[in-house]
Amino acid sequence: MTSLGLERPWALAVAPPTMILLLALARRAFGLARSIESSMGSAGRPVGRRLLTASLAARAALALTLALLAAGPYATAVERVPITPDSPLLARAEAQLVLLVDVSRSMGYPLGPGGEARIEAAEEVVRGILQSLSPGDLVTLVAFAGGAEVLYSGPPGGAARVLEGLSADRNYTSVGDALVTALAVASSSRRPSAVVLISDGGNNGGTDPIAAAESLREAGIPLLVVQVGRGASADPALSADIAESAGGEFRWVDEFDESALRSLAAEVARRTKYEALRAAGRAYVEVEVSDPRTPRDLLSAASAVLLLLAIAGGA
Repeated sequence: MTSLGLERPWALAVAPPTMILLLALARRAFGLARSIESSMGSAGRPVGRRLLTASLAARAALALTLALLAAGPYATAVERVPITPDSPLLARAEAQLVLLVDVSRSMGYPLGPGGEARIEAAEEVVRGILQSLSPGDLVTLVAFAGGAEVLYSGPPGGAARVLEGLSADRNYTSVGDALVTALAVASSSRRPSAVVLISDGGNNGGTDPIAAAESLREAGIPLLVVQVGRGASADPALSADIAESAGGEFRWVDEFDESALRSLAAEVARRTKYEALRAAGRAYVEVEVSDPRTPRDLLSAASAVLLLLAIAGGA
């Protein structure tokens, strides 16, 4: 949709005094018309009147176009600009990320011998994702073990406080139940949504995680799986199979390096947000584009034509 605007609307104030000047000049035109009628007799009257009418109309229109030119007219239109995962415009789009965080006891195990706990790496990834999102985005934070619990749903900033209270102290692990919960949350949202699963891959009950992943795929909801750690009670192969079954992507964290985790989190945030928008057919932003040249060129051309008409009419 195109609309028109003025950079200097106050410049339209020149129109009234210009019209007053034109009225004064019109008196001269009337005199000229009377002279033409007198010299040509009764046959010249229609001609003189037509010339006078054309001259006055051209002058009035010329005054208006000149006033509009002085006011700095411009046209604006809203255009859809496609975005990519690396586009700065991605921050202007809004989406929902459903973050599934494994809080089963195995997440308390170290990433590697003598290293930090898996849950600490998971929290660092979530923290980085939250920092990489825009204030207008929506985050739903779900903690899961034997069952899944929605801890928070709202702007990214508020989720950071809830994140501090996580601890890996729950029994059993049902990755499938977590994915089913994510499917319900994403399907009920009007926003483009994607799911991030952060887990060590250990699964010992509940819904079949492969079947749940396939349900996400059928619903058109993107999934990215972040495998945290290896070794005891970890199952990277299952995590990879879940990602593949959902038609999603797979990432692996096997050491606690803050810089690397922040970089991974930023990539996960960008990628999942973009995939959410793409899956919903909304991988674009609407940008208002200003065009001052076209209306000014049109008014300039109109002014030239009107000036010629005014001169031809005896201006």
